[in-house]
Amino acid sequence: MNIQCAKKVLECVISRGCTDFVVCPGARNSPYVELVDRLKGINKYSHFDERGASFFALGKLRANKKPVAVIVTSGTAVAECLPAVIEAYYQEVPLIIISADRPKKLRGSGAPQSIEQAKLLSDHCELCLDLNPNEELTIENWSGRAPLHINTCFDEPLLDEELSDQEIELEKGLFQVEATPLSPGDSEWLKQTYRSLKDPLVIVGGLNSERERSSVYAFLKEQKLPIYAEATSGLRDPRFRLENYIISGEKRLEQLIDSKQCQSVIRIGSVPTVKVWRILEYLDVPVLSLSESPFSGMSHGNHIFARIDQALSVISKIPIPPASNLKFLVAEVRLTEEIEGLYKKYPESEQSLIRKMASEQMRDSLVYLGNSLPIRIWDLVTSDIGSPLVYANRGANGIDGQIASFFGLLNPEKNNYCILGDLTALYDINSLALINQAQASASVVVINNKGGRIFERLFTSKSYLNEHNFEFSKFAEAFGLEYRTIKKQEDIKPSSPSSPCIIEVLPDNQQSRNFWNEYKELFN
Repeated sequence: MNIQCAKKVLECVISRGCTDFVVCPGARNSPYVELVDRLKGINKYSHFDERGASFFALGKLRANKKPVAVIVTSGTAVAECLPAVIEAYYQEVPLIIISADRPKKLRGSGAPQSIEQAKLLSDHCELCLDLNPNEELTIENWSGRAPLHINTCFDEPLLDEELSDQEIELEKGLFQVEATPLSPGDSEWLKQTYRSLKDPLVIVGGLNSERERSSVYAFLKEQKLPIYAEATSGLRDPRFRLENYIISGEKRLEQLIDSKQCQSVIRIGSVPTVKVWRILEYLDVPVLSLSESPFSGMSHGNHIFARIDQALSVISKIPIPPASNLKFLVAEVRLTEEIEGLYKKYPESEQSLIRKMASEQMRDSLVYLGNSLPIRIWDLVTSDIGSPLVYANRGANGIDGQIASFFGLLNPEKNNYCILGDLTALYDINSLALINQAQASASVVVINNKGGRIFERLFTSKSYLNEHNFEFSKFAEAFGLEYRTIKKQEDIKPSSPSSPCIIEVLPDNQQSRNFWNEYKELFN
């Protein structure tokens, strides 16, 4: 019955559009391993680390816009999937975890590889199923807007029927999740709330589709408001350029709020990563959120969770006087000139080195940003030069599973770059093994400043830094990757590496500190 149960589970998820499987082989999940080996018309990947495999699947499903299943064995193997499941929950994407388990009668007994795994992921899954081999299975009520966990209990013998080497073909289904339509009641409320806003600042977070980006751009073009577009919005593409973008960085947003030049905030898209969003939690500033995600990102404010294009069409003809808001453009010109001077003054800072790489190497590439400091650097240094569509995880932990997520996202038709800090790279270093299954150009750019330097700007104690002396050439050698190092502007080559590569950026930490300090002073 084990084989038949496993086949039933695979039939079920394939019927919902899942054709990508990441397998972490073990004894207990051998019924799945054997069947997936024989499945026809699917994509199979394999990894020895369940945590990395789950993040790889997360990247893969974001690239392909359809469910991806991770198949794991029993015990703590299931617990290793939790970080990626959390990430998928907040991204609202259809990650599927299929776990094998020992019989239910062993739960609580302390038997080897038997833990209470059926509910381990339940707080961050839309649906959790705990099956004996003879039980019925249906996932028709799974919407795909959050992860699915199917836990299957197998008894001995695990391979309880003989399998031929003949390929197995299962009927494939389609997967589609529609955003919630805007209701008439929400439409009227939205009009009233929008009219009440005074001197708004627009912050655009992540946008997940061309439909969202096009509708947001059309709205922003019509409404002459100050706009800060995060890199993950996709609005830094040259197609979407507007003269009223804020390009002097996130400190400018704080200045506009503090000086009351902007007295309200409109958030469009996913929860912003920019620091001012967290500051707004503690300020008496009206906030209106328009998002297709159900997460407000704060404990107060006014939020609409529905199709962005429908929400924007409701308010697009309601004028908000732009005169006082657009005064910021005069100061913006001066600030950007002064920031340009900092790039020239500190050419070996991480800010200047990443700016040059972005402008000369990465313009038409897929770029993945691996944690909070690279996101902040990228958002600043590419604000005036444009950038491709950029991906990033929400980062519930900050440094978890970033290399694996990047490898899942790879676009075989583009050059692909992941930019991350040294601690982030070390945390997920074994995911470099996945590069052999990626089948695309991939460069992992490690900003190695010998520890978590973002904490230098927050705390005085060195305990936060986790300082080290690791060099990444040895990791490149161990995983058979090309290796490059960048210390100066002259080290940056205009062409992308022809084979999978680690690019180690070794900035002058003092120049980087000086840059941040003088950048901050521009707004005092």
